[in-house]
Amino acid sequence: MVEDGVLRTAAFNEFSKDFVMFLHVTTMIEGRKDDELLMRIGGAGFPHLVVMDVDGSVVREHAAAPTVEAFKQTGAVGTQRLALRKKAAAGDRDAILELALARATAGQITSRKLAREVARAGELTPAEQQRYRKTLTTLRFDEAKIYAQGAWFARMLADGLVPEGGERQTAFFLDILKWAEFQEDVATYERALKEMRRMHGEDQRAAEFFAMADSKLAELKVDAAAAKAR
Repeated sequence: MVEDGVLRTAAFNEFSKDFVMFLHVTTMIEGRKDDELLMRIGGAGFPHLVVMDVDGSVVREHAAAPTVEAFKQTGAVGTQRLALRKKAAAGDRDAILELALARATAGQITSRKLAREVARAGELTPAEQQRYRKTLTTLRFDEAKIYAQGAWFARMLADGLVPEGGERQTAFFLDILKWAEFQEDVATYERALKEMRRMHGEDQRAAEFFAMADSKLAELKVDAAAAKAR
């Protein structure tokens, strides 16, 4: 376990002085504030180590070995990413491009969002175009594997074909929700969420899930309105 190893060392104690350490424990206690944080930031196991900004957004996931040297490297990348974010927010063209490619490589944005962000950077040089196409190809390959089943299920839903049985229906609509979010398909997302609420809306244990899903739906609607206005 990490807490019985590197976290007890003097080297880690020294490293921790440069960052604000934060520990979140998922308890599954009903009604506990932010108990769904691990799921919200994309965690699927323990420990899940990330660099976050002051707003709680993931800047960099730690995917290397749990050593102080590896933590330093992840922390340095996270710090650089924050600096890029500030420059990009100020309109720095190169920072906009670098941030988009970095977030895409980390799996933090979809290929659609990558294309929009890269477009903000304006015309690309041949070298930049090559980097963009390489990143886009990898991202779309990964997305094809992740969302293929959801796409198939969405077509089934459109044809009125919905499996019977609670567990099957839940898995069916969850995959459709993921696919619809990826596709930025507001209508399909809203329809799948309505079905999920019909099945699980009275279950208090699902309250956090629905709060997150409602927030995502609102975000999709805002993005759709912005896209229509462009």
